[in-house]
Parts: sequence; structure tokens; C-alpha cells
Amino acid sequence: MTRAMLAGVVLLTAFAAGCATNPATGRSQLNVITTPQEIAMGRNIDAQVRRQYAVVTGNQQADRIERIGAKIAEASDRPGIQHHFALLESDDVNAFAAPGGFIYVTTALVGIVENDAELAGVIGHEVGHVSAFHSVRQMQQHLGYSILRDLVFDKDDGKAAGAADIAFNAIIMTGFSRRDEYQADELGVKYAAGAGYDPYGLANFFVKLQQREQEGIFDKAFEIVMSHPITSQRRRRVEGYAAKYAAGKR
Repeated sequence: MTRAMLAGVVLLTAFAAGCATNPATGRSQLNVITTPQEIAMGRNIDAQVRRQYAVVTGNQQADRIERIGAKIAEASDRPGIQHHFALLESDDVNAFAAPGGFIYVTTALVGIVENDAELAGVIGHEVGHVSAFHSVRQMQQHLGYSILRDLVFDKDDGKAAGAADIAFNAIIMTGFSRRDEYQADELGVKYAAGAGYDPYGLANFFVKLQQREQEGIFDKAFEIVMSHPITSQRRRRVEGYAAKYAAGKR
């Protein structure tokens, strides 16, 4: 049996047995991509990210990202997968997630947060995308079978890199749906609160984005595109989520 045939058999088997309960939502959903395949794809996309960005290591802010990220991951709905957190050198205020638990935050974003609670809310939002399989579903919807196969099975570094380029653009540049963003917001508050941080951290971060928008600065973080809710709407929702978790601590 050729490798391509084997890939087809594995993917078809996954499709047949792919209905599972989403740990973040409690609802049943179809995942054609298995968790080992998701992690393999994440590693390939991570290599692409590291080709496009300089990764900052060994300083206080990089350690801070990893420290907060580890707490958020432990409080998430998928604590069983190994999450990876990286600080990227960039002037863009941004954060994003790749499948399999690969989370990235830029130095510019770290530069505008005031405290760990705000950073925990942002990281929690990105971990929420992973926990709810948003990037997996997006890959299933937007990437063809051949690209998925190359990301998981192909040993040719050139083909894998090319597939990772396409996957990177599909996930990082396209963004998520309005529903996914709202859900990641709620999960971000949940995970931050579960990790012991102020649940209002993400809401306070949205306040900063609104202030920057009023100054004519539109950041890539939670970028406003037609499919995404505007920052003010999301802030109000997040404040409502935070109020519930704050009340639960009383």
C-alpha cells in the first residue's frame, strides 16, 4: 500500500469514527483530524511561524508568557495535550493559535498590557481556540485532502513546508468566525479565572484596543473584519462572562 493510500485509509477511518464530544462545549462534533494528526500539523505550522518571526527566549517577558500559559493550559478543557507558548518579535499587537496547542504572543502586545490578568485573558482566548477545536475545524473546511495529507504524512520537507505555508495563511490570516471568536472570549475568561487571575483581564484588554481604535490604530489582535464582532460588542459580552466568575468567588 502506498503512503498516499495509507493516508487516505487513515483519514477515512478518522472520518468514520470522528464524532466525539467537544470538551469545551459538551456538544458532539465531527473531527476528521485525530489529535496526533492535529499535533503533527501544529508542529509544521510552528516551523512556518518560526521562519516568519524571530522567537524571543531567555528573558523576563518570554518566561512570563510560558509561566502564565502553563497555568492557563492546566485550567483549560484540554489539559492532556502539551501546549507550547512563544513570544514573537513583532511591532504588530497580535496573538494567535495553531492546532495542537501552539500559542503565540507578540512583543508589541505584551508592551500594551498592564498586568498578568490582561495577558492571561489574551492567552486564555487563544487556548480557547485550541480547546474548542476551532483551528481543526477551520483546516477541515478550508484545506484540501492533499494539503492535510502532506502536513501529517509527507516526509518531503519541501512539500511539508509548502503545506504549512498554506495552513498558516488559512488559520492565521483568515481568522475565525464570529461564533468562534465569541466562544474563545468566553473560554478565555473561564480559563483565566480558573488559573487564579482576575476574570476582568480580557475585558480590560479590550478597553485598550478600543482606546487605540479611537486614536486610529487598528491592531491585528482580534482583527475587525466583516465576519468578526466589533471590539465594543465583545467587551460587553466579556464583562458579562467575567461578572459570573467574579460572583462565584464571593
